[in-house]
Amino acid sequence: MAIANRSSENPIAIVGRGCRLPMATGLDDYWRLIEQGRCAQKPLPPERLDRDLLFRAERGRLGSTYTDFACTVDYPDLSAADCRLAQSLKRNPEQTYGTLAQVTFEAFDDAKLDPLDPPDRNIGTFVGHTRASGLAGDVAMANYVGQVAALVAEMPTFQNVLGDRIGGLLQRFVDEVRSDYPNRSNAPVGAGQCARAVNLALRSVGPQMTFNAACASSTQALTQAVRALQVGRCQFAVAAGASYCHSDTLVLFSKAQSLSASGTRPLDADADGLVLGEGYVALLLCRLDQARRLGLPIHGIVHGVGLSSDGKGKSLWAPRREGQILAIRRAYAAPADYRKIGYIEAHATSTQLGDATEMQALADVFAQYLEPGQRIPVGSVKANIGHTLETAGIAGVLKCLLAMQRETIPAMPHVRTPNSKIDWNSVPLDLPRENRPWRPQDDGWFCSVNSFGIGGLNTHVVLTRPLAPTGRIAMPAKTSSGTLTSDGSRMATNDSANKLVEPASSNRSLVSTKSGTFNPIAVIGVGAILPGAIGTAAFFETLRDQRVTLSRIPAERWSELAYPENVATPWAVRSRLGGVVNGYHFDWKRHRIPPKQVAHASPLQFMILDSVEQATEMAGLDFTSDLRLRCGVVVGTTFGGEFSNQLQVGLRLPEFRRRLTRLLAAEGVNDHQCEKLTDEFSDRLLAAMPALLDETGSFTSSSLASRVTKNLDLMGGAVAVDSGNTSFGSALTCCVDQLSCGDNDLMICVGAQQDLGPSRYVGMTRSGMLGNSSGNDGVFPGEGAVAVVLQRLSDAERTGRKILAVIQGVGSGFDSACLPRSLDGAMETALASHAKHAGDQQPDKQTDRFIEQVWAGPSRFDGEVETALAWRFRSPEGANTHLQTHDSSRLVGHLGGGSMAVSMLAAIGRCMDQHGSPAVNPTASANKNREHWVVGGGQGECTQAILLRSY
Repeated sequence: MAIANRSSENPIAIVGRGCRLPMATGLDDYWRLIEQGRCAQKPLPPERLDRDLLFRAERGRLGSTYTDFACTVDYPDLSAADCRLAQSLKRNPEQTYGTLAQVTFEAFDDAKLDPLDPPDRNIGTFVGHTRASGLAGDVAMANYVGQVAALVAEMPTFQNVLGDRIGGLLQRFVDEVRSDYPNRSNAPVGAGQCARAVNLALRSVGPQMTFNAACASSTQALTQAVRALQVGRCQFAVAAGASYCHSDTLVLFSKAQSLSASGTRPLDADADGLVLGEGYVALLLCRLDQARRLGLPIHGIVHGVGLSSDGKGKSLWAPRREGQILAIRRAYAAPADYRKIGYIEAHATSTQLGDATEMQALADVFAQYLEPGQRIPVGSVKANIGHTLETAGIAGVLKCLLAMQRETIPAMPHVRTPNSKIDWNSVPLDLPRENRPWRPQDDGWFCSVNSFGIGGLNTHVVLTRPLAPTGRIAMPAKTSSGTLTSDGSRMATNDSANKLVEPASSNRSLVSTKSGTFNPIAVIGVGAILPGAIGTAAFFETLRDQRVTLSRIPAERWSELAYPENVATPWAVRSRLGGVVNGYHFDWKRHRIPPKQVAHASPLQFMILDSVEQATEMAGLDFTSDLRLRCGVVVGTTFGGEFSNQLQVGLRLPEFRRRLTRLLAAEGVNDHQCEKLTDEFSDRLLAAMPALLDETGSFTSSSLASRVTKNLDLMGGAVAVDSGNTSFGSALTCCVDQLSCGDNDLMICVGAQQDLGPSRYVGMTRSGMLGNSSGNDGVFPGEGAVAVVLQRLSDAERTGRKILAVIQGVGSGFDSACLPRSLDGAMETALASHAKHAGDQQPDKQTDRFIEQVWAGPSRFDGEVETALAWRFRSPEGANTHLQTHDSSRLVGHLGGGSMAVSMLAAIGRCMDQHGSPAVNPTASANKNREHWVVGGGQGECTQAILLRSY
């Protein structure tokens, strides 16, 4: 049964704003760019794009781009004396992290709050982001060049031409690459680190998550931030977007022929593709009642959010109107809300089909509710700053906030002739050709923002800016160059002068009370593809027998000679043991996926599909229309991994060819032979690592979620989440919050990872984490996927579902310097949500406790964790509390971002009876007095805790 979407029950205020966007180092610059209708696109500098190597004007050349311009950012000098960031962030080689942290500080400044002394440190950070600068690619280049050289060494043509010189040439090749790209795998890199950097800068103890919904990533992050505040998971939330313009992205989008070779012209008849951009936007959010209590400026209120996915659709790149319509409808509580909308910020990427599909979706919805003759102006900031990818949605939100503040509807620039695929005379939409005054409704200004990601991942956000309680505030007239004073002279624009401020409260302190509610969540289905366990029954047998399934990484995955064991070289590995999924076969015929797609795509997609199929079959789901429309998918994984690294190798193929050509020429090989050899090398490399040939969108981790929605025709929305080793815990939290707030009635939550390549083994060896060849004294990587199907307990009981376990609470804690404090905070917040459900009664201290723990860190973690758990669950006098701890990752390997999913599956197994059937029979009633915990994290990471019980 659907429950009401609670977007407006506990309104969320936007109290702070910060940005660094193309041609805009702050809010005033951004508004002037929009108001004046300028465009930030310009040729990429040589350090961003090697034109000789990658630029080709003709289309269709693999590994090249036919576009050499973009909309880029002027990055701040983080070493400046007035920069308030910690030295660790200033020195971090990824400037993306420090830039977003500084923009977040600006959002706090905009809210008149001190980012280093906020009213409450329970601040959640939710960032739309997929990858920072090219550093991760450089690391992959240095790590994988040994494997590349090993492939060349096996090629008969190279052996025939070079003879015994081949070894020396390849050694020079490897040394040259590693000298140019020194391995910095110990530096904190990866998408999940972006949110962590903000938490570190703020010294926050709250949750931290990075989202990948492709181009809808930042509005997905905003939506989850809103939900976290509404259920009381945090007191403040930073919703942000961070994107960096890569030459890699140019190459990948050129392969799809979705780039423009002329310029960005959304909604224009001559639009021929998108122009890439980059940028950083941070919004500070809190509950509206809290903003009023603290006297914070209210720049806008999130009036509604809507999530959806396209279902089956036609293809990865083709948008589906039905999916977009569903997201739009879900964001509005009442028909009258549609009529209040005074402006729509469209996604409008500057592609003919995409723009037309979006306008038709908007027209189909709004035409039913608008008054005769009513037309809503639409625009797209991509005309000014290009398509900023992950940041695009929240950049549109910020544009709307500024437009409402300035009471101005911005003109839509660069439209000579409106898109002819849209019947502008019949749709209730209008393209403003000049800036217009924006008059408010009786209760303020209303607008909405569309954001869509490839793979059919859709979001819609409704915003409002209320009038002041005492009526409208008279404001000076705005101009592009300043404010006109009463005598007609100009003064510099001060953004804070026009803030709408609610009556201030004299009480500056804030008590961290929880205002939300927690609905117990039933686990109704599970599935798994794991090392030595193709299916949950096999995993439960492994668990029962405590059978270790670790094995040596097969030589065909990566060369033993290129990465020797226990040798004094920076590229050696301590061992080759890991959790390898052997004997797994994906049935492409049954799933109706062409074998070519299967061969070139990320294998993790298909492990996830099979684990989800197992889980939905166990739950007895046939996905009737209602269930299909209200079932969402969240995948917890560390973005990147083995497929991503192999894609990096493919993207660097032109560079590899150039290096090999030069080295071959130095050995006296003529031009004709060089070309022949490098052509054969290219074919060999792409055969061994075909990621560049993929046609399923595996280059973005969001495809791990959208693949499920497409195969099962689900339309409840989908996203991938990265918080490092706790990614599954974060994904589960998102699922719980979406169910609690009524976004969906079913959620499929997946924890998955495939990363058994040399990058991970070299990195873990250097950090001292990798175990030895005897199978102990450290952590061993694993691969695979675990899926769980979730439903509100009340709905599961009402519909007679078999209930495997009940989630009573989820929580997070963060203290980068002290693991016990981080763990204690996570368990405390999980218990707090349980207490709300149980009428503020803490769990019985006499209850037996079973704890599944999984950590990625040095061996001292084990002692710290045991001490922290013993302290938290110390027995009161006279009690007889029993505590058992387990780590099932030692059986199948540590799945990185999916590791907590393995632990949760083990905990669910212990919630079931000894025959592996759901514990719903009378003999299992004794299990109800047991607590089952899943806790996990990594060095310097946010810790996650999940509290389960038997049903």
